[in-house]
Amino acid sequence: MKKFFITFAFAVIATVLFGTAKAAACIVPVDLDGGSPMAYDEQDLTMEFFKIDIRPTLNGSYSATIEFAVKNHSEADEAMTFGMPMYFQSSSAASSVTASHKNKLITVTLENIARNPQAEGLPYYNSMYTFAGVVPAGGVEYFRVSFTVHPRSDSKNMYFIDLPLRALGYWANETVNTKVVLDSFLLDIYSYDKMPDMMPSYAEATGALVWDMPQYSCDKNMLTYYNLDFPTLSRFFTNTYTTGEAKVVAELFSKRCYGQVIDAIDGNESLSENLNFQFMKMCCLESLGDMTGADEILSEIYKEDICFSTNSSFDISEYVKKRMLHRYYTSLKSKSAAAELLNEVLVEGMEHLTSSRSQIFINWMRSEMRINELSISQNYVPGVGGGNDGNGDEQIGGGHLTVKEWFKELSHPAVLTVGAVMVAVMVFCIVGMLADNNKKKRNERKQHFTRR
Repeated sequence: MKKFFITFAFAVIATVLFGTAKAAACIVPVDLDGGSPMAYDEQDLTMEFFKIDIRPTLNGSYSATIEFAVKNHSEADEAMTFGMPMYFQSSSAASSVTASHKNKLITVTLENIARNPQAEGLPYYNSMYTFAGVVPAGGVEYFRVSFTVHPRSDSKNMYFIDLPLRALGYWANETVNTKVVLDSFLLDIYSYDKMPDMMPSYAEATGALVWDMPQYSCDKNMLTYYNLDFPTLSRFFTNTYTTGEAKVVAELFSKRCYGQVIDAIDGNESLSENLNFQFMKMCCLESLGDMTGADEILSEIYKEDICFSTNSSFDISEYVKKRMLHRYYTSLKSKSAAAELLNEVLVEGMEHLTSSRSQIFINWMRSEMRINELSISQNYVPGVGGGNDGNGDEQIGGGHLTVKEWFKELSHPAVLTVGAVMVAVMVFCIVGMLADNNKKKRNERKQHFTRR
């Protein structure tokens, strides 16, 4: 799938305070010469570029890669020691740390760091992974660091990442060209929760978030929340349904026994009429690759409140609303539904979301609406070609079909059958025309030789 960029409008940010929590994933200068190692306020070297890629994985951890460039503004070569804080928050430590320079590995050592009384106003980290490098006079050197972290999760099993970007303030420059990318096949645009303290610059079609900050002032950290789909759903069902057949099915779902889950729901009238278990069945069909069956359920329940709980620790209804809305909308769009219908879905869906829990997703919806409005103004349907150009041809998805009827109509077997028949007829006609053409040419050659 081609990636495209969706520009996000910047919003007023609510500041999120985390006290003196320790964190990993930033690079600071460290002095090892004066007895106890300590971070210090560098005067001659600047951090020219800092980029970190964060990739959540199936086991709940994330792998990260830092690429950074340091420039030496002095007239002498500088033998530097770089430090990366060990702890991510106060309970999870970075591990499997490697550092390299010009594709050659550098020795990494874990050091206890003393507090520097002269580094007033800068964050303090008591343990750091350190590695050495030489930056020539007037030169720029590039380094790479890779590591793994198990991020903390809240009571709803929602993960959050707190990047200590304030640590970049140890370098000589007041602003740093900084880029952060949060990307994973496990995340989509609906995965993100709560209002981040720094809104992303843009998102990609894959759901990756990008913070592109050419002049970052190093004045605050970056806090971002996200949900991993299966752990989020599994935790809701196992904690909500704790007795009877519902508990058995919830446990089967947590073990990814999707076929057994579907059979159990279909064989139990009470569960088959329960919207939460209809949603569970839909998720199982998605995992088994039966998108037609999943779409049929989705078209019936996507407007409903699913996975709601009066216990706020277990309530994931807004996450599920985003998940269904995104799936429903993209299914319609892939089938070339009219732009008016696409916007109808987005407008109705937005009414059920809150900016405090879904601002990133809402921004994506608004971007999609602008794209659809452009299509409407140009009077064409993307991916279809033509449109209502005054020759009497109506746009696909027009007429009096509702969004739900349009969705069902596109997936109806009769539509597929008619399409297959039309293709067969066209192929038959083309083959017939070619055969007739060849026959005429043979007759003409035969007549030519007969005359001779």
